Amino acid sequence: MGVLYWTGMDFEKGQKGQSFVFLVLLIGTAIMLASLVLAFFAVSFVDVGYGYSALTQAQLAAYGGLQEALLQMDRNDAFTTSSYVFSVGTTTVTVSIYPDPALNNVDFVSSTATVSSRVRTMVATIGQNASSGQITVISLGLTE
Repeated sequence: MGVLYWTGMDFEKGQKGQSFVFLVLLIGTAIMLASLVLAFFAVSFVDVGYGYSALTQAQLAAYGGLQEALLQMDRNDAFTTSSYVFSVGTTTVTVSIYPDPALNNVDFVSSTATVSSRVRTMVATIGQNASSGQITVISLGLTE
């Protein structure tokens, strides 16, 4: 009895090259598709990280605006500016001070900071003792 060996399919001349080219194209397409997916995720993660960083910077700058308004009110009894703008690096901060018409010696302070289209606003209610001039923060909050 003879032993039979199977060596695969019998190809005619030129068919081996066509199969190899098809296999190379298939593997190349798979690698390119995987690279595009990884590039998309990398760009998405970088954008999300930058957005978080910009929002954090805007929130800290808005808080700084509130503190600056408190210092102005504490150091200058005649400070009555209703709104002003200042810059911290590349961040623009707008501070607005509105007296409460119903309550004496109570002011509302709003501080809005913008960092590359990311905006954060912090608001505070400030009370001032008429006899001592002491300033007290009644409430402090972050708005969207």
